[in-house]
Formats: sequence, C-alpha cells, structure tokens
Amino acid sequence: MRQAEPDAMPVPAAPPSRVARALVALVAGLLVALWSHHHLVVSRSVGEDFTWPWRAARALLAGLDPYAVIRPVGPFPFDAYFKYPLPAALVAIPFAPLSGELAGALFIGLSTALLTWALTRESWERLPVLLSGCFASAAKSAQWSPLLAAALLLSPWSVGLGAIKPNLGVPMFVARFSWRAVAVAVGLLVLSLAVQPGWPVEWLHVLRGGLESHYLSPVAGGPGLLALGPLLLLGLLRWRRPEARMLVALACVPQVPTFYDQLFLLLIPRTFRESAVTSLLSVAAYAYLFSRPSLTHERTATWILVTVYAPALFLVLRRPNEGEVPAWLDRAARAAERRVRALARRRERAAQS
Repeated sequence: MRQAEPDAMPVPAAPPSRVARALVALVAGLLVALWSHHHLVVSRSVGEDFTWPWRAARALLAGLDPYAVIRPVGPFPFDAYFKYPLPAALVAIPFAPLSGELAGALFIGLSTALLTWALTRESWERLPVLLSGCFASAAKSAQWSPLLAAALLLSPWSVGLGAIKPNLGVPMFVARFSWRAVAVAVGLLVLSLAVQPGWPVEWLHVLRGGLESHYLSPVAGGPGLLALGPLLLLGLLRWRRPEARMLVALACVPQVPTFYDQLFLLLIPRTFRESAVTSLLSVAAYAYLFSRPSLTHERTATWILVTVYAPALFLVLRRPNEGEVPAWLDRAARAAERRVRALARRRERAAQS
C-alpha cells in the first residue's frame, strides 16, 4: 500500500508586481487628492494643516522670515505661528506656486500614493490602513504622517525626512536608525541653516511661547483610563523589534490626540486580518469622536489609547523579541545585561554571608 506523502510546505504568495503596485498607488493618490481638493474648497480651510508649511515656503521664496510673518491673525488655519522646523518649509517649496487648496490636495495625494506603494511591497494585505480612522484624519487635515509613514517603510535614506516633524521623526529614527538617515537629516538641517542661519532660535522661541495644552504624551498618564498609559512601556520587552521601539518612542513624545499622529501604529499589523481589525477599531473611534467635537482632549486621548495604542501593543507583545538592531545598541544592551547579572550575583553573595 502506497504511503501518504507528507504535507507540502505552504508556498508564500509572490509579492505584487511593480506595475500593479504603481497602478493601485496612482489610483489611491488620485482619489484622495480629488476628495481633498473638494473638501478644502467647500470647507474654505485653504490647505488645512499644510497651510503652515505652504505659507512658510512662499515666505522663503519672497525673501521673508516665516517665523516672523506667520502669526495668529484669524480663524483656522490662520490662528497659530509656524511651529515646524525650517526643513518643512523647504520640502513644501514645490507646492508654493499653487493655491492653498491645490497645494494641500496635491500634497496629500502624493503622500497617499507613496504610502500605498510602500504598504504593498510584500503583499496587498496591509491596504486596509488606507481605510483607517488614522489615515482619514491625516487625509482630511493634509498632515505629514502619511508621507513620513511611507518614508519609514521605503528605505533607510528616506527615514531622514523625520527632521521635518520631530515628534514623528524620533519614533522613525528609534525604529530604523542608520547613518544614512542621519546623513539625510543633517543635509536638510545644513541646507536650512544656509537659507536662514538663525531659524533654530526663532523656532524654539515659537515653541516655548505657543505650544497648546492639548499636546499630550500617552506614557505620562492622566485621568481615567489614561492612567494606563505607562503600560505602553511594556513594548520594551520586545526592544529588538523596530515596531516595538517605534511604539514606545511614539508613546513618549508630545502629540495631538486627533488620530493623524498615530497613523504609524497602523503599520504594525502584518496580516490582512490584523490590519482590517485595527483599522476598523480606529474608524469606529474616529467616527464617534468626529460626531462629538466638544469632547475634551483627555477624553479623545483615552479613546485613542484604547482603540489604537492598545491593539498595537497587543500585536507587538505577541511577537518574539527578535530583529536587527544597530550594533552599538546591541553592545549597550549586552553590557547592561552583564552589569545587572553581576549586581544580582553580588547581592546574592552578600545575602549568603
């Protein structure tokens, strides 16, 4: 009698072709750009949050100081100073000749296309990110997070774009540190200093005098369920994984509880099921909070903690503590481990004597 052959190992699906990825990215970017332009025109909000770097770029081209000319003079989006580092204005220069509405729509459309291209490098399974509440918030606000999320996924060089927005740049560098990323970031800083040598002092002055109280750090805790925020440090148990380091770093930096800064956490899911579930959770929370704009920032932050941070931490802790880390970090961790073990042995000998 013929013996049954052992089950064959499952063959991983081939990654999508570059042509298919490019077509999907083009369609996604075009749809988001068209929707964004309609939203910006109807809402009369110029370029939403992209208004600030767009105005700063126009000021630079006119030979003016963005930190001096951009001041609170009216309702949103003219209600605050320019709070970004000057490299953000340099990156926005290609959009400066356009109207604010077209600039914001084109910026978020291109960012969406790049993010779609990055998400589909290995499979189509992470595309639900584009249907998440975090992405919807970022697209509506014409925020930097889709572009920087794409940069985080694409290459070590592109990670250097984190210099545009430091509270997202820190998690990017912590997750994927490389000297190539440092070179790009330093290059942006050197170029910005050549354009306007005194901008760091002006920028810090604006930050000291104009940061609103709604910037929160989840790890700092707070009332109610926000008191559980420090538990996000459990992600350090998986410190060898880049997504774990990114999660902990993002939880430590100041951020606005409006979902768009948390888009990075939707990069943690790997399978379609993980991506779909986490995206649906963020959609439900975003839709609920969008219908209740009078909620306090602490209440909004609580929803984000429960529906975005907590699922991300759950996924991270399910994975083994494996992954590539910078050599210097690996050496530091091993040295710290040896010191801890030596200290434990000394205490044990002291207790026995």
